Amino acid sequence: MRYIFTIFILLVTSLIARENPFKVVNTSNTTGKATYKEDTRKNFSSAKIKLPSSARILKSVEFHFQNLDGSLESKKIEVDNKIDWQDELIVKKTDDVMSPSTTLITLPIKTVKKRTKELNFKNIIFFSIDGKSIHVKTKDKKVRDFLVTSPYKIVVDFKREISFYTKVYNLKTRYFKSITLGKHRGYYRVVIELDGKYLYGKQKVKDEYIFKLR
Repeated sequence: MRYIFTIFILLVTSLIARENPFKVVNTSNTTGKATYKEDTRKNFSSAKIKLPSSARILKSVEFHFQNLDGSLESKKIEVDNKIDWQDELIVKKTDDVMSPSTTLITLPIKTVKKRTKELNFKNIIFFSIDGKSIHVKTKDKKVRDFLVTSPYKIVVDFKREISFYTKVYNLKTRYFKSITLGKHRGYYRVVIELDGKYLYGKQKVKDEYIFKLR
């Protein structure tokens, strides 16, 4: 009996010494609080990119984004289309006013091709530029043609014994920067400087040589 009474006294003492479990506990002023940092970044509207002059085919476009929980993901869109590196590519948000059922149709516009630049050197050789093609007309026989780099140039030699001072034409056109003519023993040289990295194809039509960039 004395043993049971001793246990009872100990339990009562323990309850008195301990804080009331049902009493509301005051939160300490030093308790950590959740913080929110305002994101000052603007809403996406559009982004532009220009590819290097060696680019010819756009294989894919990849987007990297951050999720609500902070994790990072990416999504890739396959394209595999030819491109002109001169063109600026734009990623743009769809107009909010456009309804989901709206379809945009672009009709092809018929344009007449016009050679943007024509040059005549001493009535011996004629040049005309048509987009990515340069037409070289002369009665002189072509000895050779080749491509050099740094910077990229098409070099063409024509057979003729002739004397003249070096002539430079600054074209200021897309694709072709300048044409330089210089004399050598037994031939004269035409150097066509390009505005980027290209390969070229060639064909001969009567007395005209056509060099087309690709």
